[in-house]
Amino acid sequence: MNKSIKEKLEWYFIGLRKNAISTLIGLLGILIFLYIFFFQPDGRGNKLEELQGRTTCNVIYFQPKESMAQTSIGNHISTIGYTIKYTYEVNGITYYTTEYLKDSQYNQNTILTIKRNLRDKTNRIKIKYSFYNPDQSMLDREN
Repeated sequence: MNKSIKEKLEWYFIGLRKNAISTLIGLLGILIFLYIFFFQPDGRGNKLEELQGRTTCNVIYFQPKESMAQTSIGNHISTIGYTIKYTYEVNGITYYTTEYLKDSQYNQNTILTIKRNLRDKTNRIKIKYSFYNPDQSMLDREN
Protein backbone atom coordinates (compact mmCIF):
# COMPACT_ATOMS: atom_id res chain seq x y z
CA MET A 1 0.00 0.00 0.00
CA ASN A 2 1.20 3.46 -0.77
CA LYS A 3 2.38 5.47 2.27
CA SER A 4 0.22 8.47 1.49
CA ILE A 5 -2.91 6.31 1.22
CA LYS A 6 -2.05 4.65 4.53
CA GLU A 7 -1.63 8.06 6.21
CA LYS A 8 -4.89 9.27 4.73
CA LEU A 9 -6.71 6.21 6.08
CA GLU A 10 -5.20 6.71 9.54
CA TRP A 11 -6.34 10.35 9.59
CA TYR A 12 -9.76 9.26 8.37
CA PHE A 13 -10.19 6.76 11.24
CA ILE A 14 -8.87 9.28 13.81
CA GLY A 15 -11.52 11.72 12.59
CA LEU A 16 -14.21 9.04 12.85
CA ARG A 17 -13.19 8.28 16.45
CA LYS A 18 -13.31 11.96 17.39
CA ASN A 19 -16.73 12.33 15.79
CA ALA A 20 -18.00 9.18 17.49
CA ILE A 21 -16.78 10.33 20.89
CA SER A 22 -18.30 13.80 20.52
CA THR A 23 -21.55 12.25 19.25
CA LEU A 24 -21.69 9.90 22.26
CA ILE A 25 -21.04 12.77 24.66
CA GLY A 26 -23.78 14.82 22.99
CA LEU A 27 -26.27 11.93 23.15
CA LEU A 28 -25.41 11.28 26.77
CA GLY A 29 -26.02 14.96 27.58
CA ILE A 30 -29.38 14.89 25.82
CA LEU A 31 -30.42 11.71 27.65
CA ILE A 32 -29.47 13.19 31.03
CA PHE A 33 -31.46 16.34 30.24
CA LEU A 34 -34.52 14.31 29.20
CA TYR A 35 -34.31 12.19 32.33
CA ILE A 36 -34.14 15.22 34.61
CA PHE A 37 -36.85 17.11 32.73
CA PHE A 38 -39.39 14.31 32.29
CA PHE A 39 -38.71 11.49 34.75
CA GLN A 40 -37.29 13.15 37.85
CA PRO A 41 -39.99 13.06 40.53
CA ASP A 42 -40.34 16.25 42.55
CA GLY A 43 -41.99 14.50 45.48
CA ARG A 44 -45.10 16.69 45.39
CA GLY A 45 -47.24 14.07 43.66
CA ASN A 46 -46.46 11.47 46.31
CA LYS A 47 -47.15 13.98 49.07
CA LEU A 48 -50.53 14.86 47.56
CA GLU A 49 -51.55 11.19 47.54
CA GLU A 50 -50.77 10.87 51.26
CA LEU A 51 -52.70 13.98 52.28
CA GLN A 52 -56.29 12.81 52.46
CA GLY A 53 -57.47 14.66 55.58
CA ARG A 54 -58.97 18.11 55.24
CA THR A 55 -59.50 20.80 57.83
CA THR A 56 -59.31 24.55 58.24
CA CYS A 57 -56.34 26.35 59.71
CA ASN A 58 -55.68 29.70 61.31
CA VAL A 59 -53.19 31.86 59.40
CA ILE A 60 -50.90 33.59 61.89
CA TYR A 61 -48.31 35.05 59.51
CA PHE A 62 -48.51 36.03 55.85
CA GLN A 63 -45.60 38.01 54.47
CA PRO A 64 -44.51 38.64 50.86
CA LYS A 65 -40.91 37.90 49.94
CA GLU A 66 -39.60 40.62 47.70
CA SER A 67 -36.60 40.86 45.43
CA MET A 68 -34.92 43.90 43.96
CA ALA A 69 -33.74 43.92 40.35
CA GLN A 70 -31.84 46.46 38.33
CA THR A 71 -32.74 47.08 34.70
CA SER A 72 -31.77 49.64 32.11
CA ILE A 73 -34.68 51.87 33.14
CA GLY A 74 -33.94 51.68 36.88
CA ASN A 75 -34.50 49.58 39.97
CA HIS A 76 -37.73 47.86 40.81
CA ILE A 77 -38.98 45.59 43.59
CA SER A 78 -41.09 42.57 42.75
CA THR A 79 -42.81 39.95 44.89
CA ILE A 80 -41.37 36.49 44.26
CA GLY A 81 -43.40 34.55 46.81
CA TYR A 82 -45.12 34.46 50.17
CA THR A 83 -44.22 32.93 53.52
CA ILE A 84 -47.27 31.55 55.31
CA LYS A 85 -47.33 30.28 58.88
CA TYR A 86 -50.47 28.60 60.14
CA THR A 87 -51.79 26.42 62.94
CA TYR A 88 -54.37 23.67 62.76
CA GLU A 89 -55.84 21.13 65.11
CA VAL A 90 -56.22 17.39 64.50
CA ASN A 91 -57.50 14.99 67.20
CA GLY A 92 -57.07 17.64 69.91
CA ILE A 93 -53.40 18.32 69.05
CA THR A 94 -52.39 21.70 67.60
CA TYR A 95 -49.78 21.71 64.82
CA TYR A 96 -47.72 24.62 63.55
CA THR A 97 -46.48 24.73 59.93
CA THR A 98 -44.60 27.16 57.70
CA GLU A 99 -45.08 27.02 53.95
CA TYR A 100 -43.63 29.04 51.09
CA LEU A 101 -45.72 29.78 47.99
CA LYS A 102 -44.09 31.02 44.81
CA ASP A 103 -45.86 33.92 43.18
CA SER A 104 -47.06 32.05 40.11
CA GLN A 105 -50.27 31.55 38.17
CA TYR A 106 -50.68 28.12 39.77
CA ASN A 107 -50.76 29.60 43.29
CA GLN A 108 -52.68 32.76 42.41
CA ASN A 109 -56.11 31.54 43.63
CA THR A 110 -54.68 30.36 46.95
CA ILE A 111 -52.83 33.65 47.50
CA LEU A 112 -55.94 35.69 46.65
CA THR A 113 -58.06 33.58 49.02
CA ILE A 114 -55.59 34.13 51.86
CA LYS A 115 -55.46 37.89 51.18
CA ARG A 116 -59.27 38.10 51.09
CA ASN A 117 -59.61 36.15 54.34
CA LEU A 118 -57.01 38.31 56.07
CA ARG A 119 -58.80 41.45 54.88
CA ASP A 120 -62.12 40.10 56.18
CA LYS A 121 -60.42 39.18 59.51
CA THR A 122 -61.39 35.50 59.23
CA ASN A 123 -57.78 34.23 58.92
CA ARG A 124 -59.09 30.74 58.04
CA ILE A 125 -58.16 28.67 54.99
CA LYS A 126 -58.42 25.01 54.04
CA ILE A 127 -55.48 22.61 54.25
CA LYS A 128 -54.80 18.94 53.59
CA TYR A 129 -53.02 16.74 56.11
CA SER A 130 -51.92 13.13 56.44
CA PHE A 131 -54.03 10.80 58.58
CA TYR A 132 -50.95 8.77 59.51
CA ASN A 133 -48.72 11.76 60.30
CA PRO A 134 -50.86 14.84 60.93
CA ASP A 135 -47.72 16.97 61.22
CA GLN A 136 -47.43 16.82 57.40
CA SER A 137 -49.74 19.32 55.76
CA MET A 138 -50.04 21.72 52.87
CA LEU A 139 -52.42 24.40 51.71
CA ASP A 140 -55.40 23.11 49.78
CA ARG A 141 -55.20 24.55 46.26
CA GLU A 142 -58.91 23.85 45.73
CA ASN A 143 -60.11 26.55 48.16
